[in-house]
Amino acid sequence: MHATARVFLFFSLGYFVSFVFRGLNIGFAVHLTNELGLDASDLGMLTSLYFLGFALTQIPAGAALDTWGPRRVNASLMLIAAVGSLLFGLSYSLGGLMVGRFFVGVGVAVCLGASLQALAQVSSPRHLPFLYGAMVAVGGLGGVVVGTPLTALLKWLPWREVSFAMAALTATAALAIWFGAVDAPMHDKRGRPAVLAQFRGTLEIFSSYRFWKLGLF
Repeated sequence: MHATARVFLFFSLGYFVSFVFRGLNIGFAVHLTNELGLDASDLGMLTSLYFLGFALTQIPAGAALDTWGPRRVNASLMLIAAVGSLLFGLSYSLGGLMVGRFFVGVGVAVCLGASLQALAQVSSPRHLPFLYGAMVAVGGLGGVVVGTPLTALLKWLPWREVSFAMAALTATAALAIWFGAVDAPMHDKRGRPAVLAQFRGTLEIFSSYRFWKLGLF
């Protein structure tokens, strides 16, 4: 299989999984309320922890992508998401569910960024707009799955088993990316790992008055 096709196939699976995780909590809401007695604020907390883990991972994971490449970084992080989904399904308390959702957010944090970077490494620039659009479309299908299809599935399977199935699917996607895709670590012009230059650039941004002026106002 051509390198571009392999990268698109495996990374798009990972991005699809990340979109399913994003809305999975909504489908589980009624079941979590009935079984564990969670209220609206608890469910909101679980949803926010996904995005908190997602946000906190962006800067270090972005530096890692430029140093070790999207294949290694995305696959490794997705294994964390698989562990998070497993913990979520095994939990009988709000605390356990919170840890699981946080891990999931961390684990899928770079599914899109890594996909775009991997495609840029193996495909010609004239094909990238189409590939990027197709990648986003595949991710959007994950958002569709957590609607009516998930509701129908939960009539037949307990939410815990669905969570375990998601853990298995996530681990499978991670292994497919690790063994099936290709990438190349990148360095700065002086040959030093790009992670060092990345963090220096981040420090410069955070030290900028203009950044904080725009960011806060």
